[in-house]
Amino acid sequence: RIWSPASKEGESIVINAHRKDVNSVDFGSDSASLLLSCSNDKTAKIWHLPSQKFACSFIGHTNWVRAAKFSPDSRLVATGSDDKTVKIWDAHYTSSQDTCIATYDLFSIGVSSLDFHPDRTILAAASNDIKFWDLRSNSLIQHYPSDIVSDPISTIGFHPSGNYLLSADINGKATIWDVREGRFLVSLDISHRGSESKDCASARFSSCGRSLITGETHRSVKLWSTKNLDLCLDFVGGSSLCASDEAVLFADGQQPKDGNLRSNKRNVDEESPSLARSLSKIFANSA
Repeated sequence: RIWSPASKEGESIVINAHRKDVNSVDFGSDSASLLLSCSNDKTAKIWHLPSQKFACSFIGHTNWVRAAKFSPDSRLVATGSDDKTVKIWDAHYTSSQDTCIATYDLFSIGVSSLDFHPDRTILAAASNDIKFWDLRSNSLIQHYPSDIVSDPISTIGFHPSGNYLLSADINGKATIWDVREGRFLVSLDISHRGSESKDCASARFSSCGRSLITGETHRSVKLWSTKNLDLCLDFVGGSSLCASDEAVLFADGQQPKDGNLRSNKRNVDEESPSLARSLSKIFANSA
């Protein structure tokens, strides 16, 4: 279902895309012409949005496809599956049997999330660890093993600078990694206060890199400043999300009501002044 954020009536378009549950969707680089989807029917598909018609299908995985992502120029598609593989596809081919360019299979469990580096040459993939591949040589160039990651990952995403990666795990923790140095930087507890379980749904940097947004399955969505990791706002009433320069968009198409919006500051300056100064310098230089 595709929603129009500008519509007060909640207008939407329904595309009957797959035979089973849809796990992930992604827009092409212009956000207007192409839509990528993947499903438990073991396929990923591209749809032409102006005509609302099917364009092509990517067939090759042997289990549910959990994640699918366009490259920044929409020339490539990456898919991750419960068959413990990542596949790279040529998005411009129309014959689905001949579009697989590479397969990466160094995973112990299913692949949950993917993201392309902004320069289009590197792909990050997550399961119970995080791996980085150079797409030019198809070689593994960086690895954060499971004993460092600690919990299975639900989502990952690069900072717009490409220097940092944000991950969110299934136990309510978001982590920022320094990709240039290959090390852990800082973690955030993003779980809803008062809840016994800590299930995380998503975490994303904004497109300008000055903020990040986190959401978890107890319907709490939090907006953070990357300057010093202030918790700026806590929205109650959503789970899956994306972040832009100016707005927060919920997957259910709803805007937070006044009664469901609260400010809940957590200032890292008070807890760790040196960390706050470091973060302020890092992200100021990366913006």
